[in-house]
Amino acid sequence: MGGAPASGRSAWERDAAADTLPRMPRRPPLPDVPDRSVGLCSACFHAAVQRSAKGGAFWRCRAADTGRTQLRYPPLPVVHCKAFEEGTPEA
Repeated sequence: MGGAPASGRSAWERDAAADTLPRMPRRPPLPDVPDRSVGLCSACFHAAVQRSAKGGAFWRCRAADTGRTQLRYPPLPVVHCKAFEEGTPEA
């Protein structure tokens, strides 16, 4: 009497599910970097570590100072970055 078939899904829902792409992993794997908790910044020329009076460390992107579309303090770990240039971060 109408309604959904015994499988619990309508024909439209089954067709839509068959056409979907496989799910992507939540985060792409990190490349080989010195500090995996920081990501690319730990091996980037543009990175600078800012130390707080309480001993905390904040990773700042100096590429953001030149007007690029980078975040000054990106969320870590950074997995991909258009401004990445291999080098040693400024301490």
